[in-house]
Amino acid sequence: MTLRAWYFLTLILTALLMGTSFAHTLEMPAKMKVDGTLWMTFQHTLYAYFAYVGAPIELGAIIVASVLSFLLRRQPGFYPALIGAASLAIAFLIVWLGFTNPVNAETAKWTAESIPTDWASWRNQWEYSHFTRFILHLTGFSALLVFSARLAIQEIKSSKTSHSRIFALWCNCVRQFSSSVHFFLSKNPSLNFVRGKFPFGLLTGVFLALFGLNGNCNA
Repeated sequence: MTLRAWYFLTLILTALLMGTSFAHTLEMPAKMKVDGTLWMTFQHTLYAYFAYVGAPIELGAIIVASVLSFLLRRQPGFYPALIGAASLAIAFLIVWLGFTNPVNAETAKWTAESIPTDWASWRNQWEYSHFTRFILHLTGFSALLVFSARLAIQEIKSSKTSHSRIFALWCNCVRQFSSSVHFFLSKNPSLNFVRGKFPFGLLTGVFLALFGLNGNCNA
């Protein structure tokens, strides 16, 4: 797999992962206003697919981002990729394992009759941990976009160089053609009428000026 394809995979997985934590963040204001029974119901019913689908995406994003930073270890995009991988890893290894998952394990044991009196503190830990994860995911995604911007700038610079070389080659071809025509006409006096009617040197100069090639002919 090429570096470009690996970067694309990293960006897609990170975007999907950030979508899950962004969804939690958008739900947070409403969930902070409900009572304990309804909040527990949300925890038991809303998030099954966040585990089934979200967990593989998160692990995949961390792995591919880490590999990307390794592949770029001697290139200018190394530090943005490293920041991206570190942000994703911190969001999972520290925030989710240390703060979010303990709440998941605790609330899985609750029933409508056994909700503890300190349920609000568990709710706050869960909601704010996901908000923290969103900030870290956004940081990681932004760092990867910085790397994308650097790639784009490099391609633009490379494209400009290639275009300059193409322009220079085209200029030389036009000039060589004009010189060849002049030489051919000079060796065939019978065709002087063509030379008089078609000033190839002037036409060549006008052509180059119209297409803005004069400044690139020596590239």
